[in-house]
Amino acid sequence: MKKAYPMLLATLFSISSMLQAEETQDHIEFNSRPLSEKDKRLMEQKRSLEENDETGAYIQPSLFRPSSQKTQCQLVDYFAPIASHWIAGFVDSRTIQLEDGSEWIVHSQDARKILSWRSQDWVSISPNTGIFASSPYYLKNETARSEVHVSPFIGPLAFGTYTFWVTGLDLAEGYVYVINGLSERSIWKVSSSDLYLFDHWNINDTLIVGVNTSWTDRVYGYDHVLINVPMNHYVRVKQL
Repeated sequence: MKKAYPMLLATLFSISSMLQAEETQDHIEFNSRPLSEKDKRLMEQKRSLEENDETGAYIQPSLFRPSSQKTQCQLVDYFAPIASHWIAGFVDSRTIQLEDGSEWIVHSQDARKILSWRSQDWVSISPNTGIFASSPYYLKNETARSEVHVSPFIGPLAFGTYTFWVTGLDLAEGYVYVINGLSERSIWKVSSSDLYLFDHWNINDTLIVGVNTSWTDRVYGYDHVLINVPMNHYVRVKQL
């Protein structure tokens, strides 16, 4: 029994060291490698035109309630587990931390909505494409069935357990190869409309997977977005 003590202590020390390392792990900063002003204006102009051109019924996908109904275009089911997140905790009355370590600030007008939100609630992130958007993203609580306007504050943990990052890029064809800290791999095809943004991406860029709520994009299968944290923009994608 005495011989087992050193091994037990070594194991406990190793586990403690791993936990401490994760707690002190650096966060990726949003907008640490921003677009040039020229490219930023181009993105804003393009997406403003797309928003004005979009027609048809608005589709709000629900991650955890698959729909059996199909449109004439055979839209994909709304169940999208790879884009699901959960609330890890609340930093303060308006700041929510997700499982990947990222933190999001809730717009002041929506602060009361999150009073009923709880840790471990399932949530999804989607772009706010409105012309007069007060915040760049929506955070939808799939458990509480409510959503709020949010702005990114702190990025995910660098190479954390639940963090996604780029492992490969095919800039010509628009393919991005992604992995997370659990060694789960995925391949995505970037919409041709966003290739001018994708051209600026790098290996190891940190990503956040979100849901694309645009009706016209979803018709063609581009039902997700990949948010590039250091560049602080998103591209529309479909998973292969």
